[in-house]
Amino acid sequence: MSRTSATITKQEQIAWHEFCEKHNFIPNRENAEQAANYFLNVWGVDITPQHLEAALEQLRPSLKQFEPNQKLYLDLFSALPSSEQEAFLSWRGGQGLKDSFYNGAIILQYIKAHGWPVDTAHLQLTIGQTRVAGSLEWEHVSSKRENVHLKNDDGKHFLHDAGLVKQADGSLGRSKLDYAREAREAAEKANPQPTPERQLSQSDQSWRRMRLGLLQFGNHARRDESKKFSDSLVQQGLSERQIYEHIKQLVDGWKRSEQMSNRAGYYTR
Repeated sequence: MSRTSATITKQEQIAWHEFCEKHNFIPNRENAEQAANYFLNVWGVDITPQHLEAALEQLRPSLKQFEPNQKLYLDLFSALPSSEQEAFLSWRGGQGLKDSFYNGAIILQYIKAHGWPVDTAHLQLTIGQTRVAGSLEWEHVSSKRENVHLKNDDGKHFLHDAGLVKQADGSLGRSKLDYAREAREAAEKANPQPTPERQLSQSDQSWRRMRLGLLQFGNHARRDESKKFSDSLVQQGLSERQIYEHIKQLVDGWKRSEQMSNRAGYYTR
């Protein structure tokens, strides 16, 4: 059976992302190009869940997978507002604390479970908790209490090897949107085609109006950020309801951050 389309369709992109989620592959540009080349130029069939499973052993050697705890860390980090992302990446960690996805996930899980903002005070408070400290990965520290972190400090952020890059809002990080964007760009590069204007139903028009209302929240920088985020979701072909829900999550996160910053006092041990 040959391909029914000369280009990568939206349905094929969805099948690809579900396949990556199932098998822990990173859905970035490099992996997407490998898969697209295989189905377009080698096998010549549609990218379906069944065909992806059949091609698993052929694709596996060339596809990169998430490291242990990397996906959990990225999910937690990408859910943070940009100010908290920057605070986390600017933090140098504790004495002898390993720069690992595992540690990052443990720390962020604990902070968010307590409803705290991610800042230097709460990061230090978290790693000082006996239960948390006992679960983290530490470098060996000699009896002289040599500061291993400072000794090896090369000026890079905590988790500097996580493949994080500067985002549009000035913060550093990687999110699911980065991976989705890279996959989309790879597909568009291999198969350039105009994106048809979507015909909106009455229900979609309602969701769109609510989304446009959310885009007016906050100062100029936040409105600009939410608009860019919205535009990227439109380009991915998400439904109006899905786009609204993503934007609402972003705005709700900002509102929670503002509420936390307005609270008086600090948490202490």
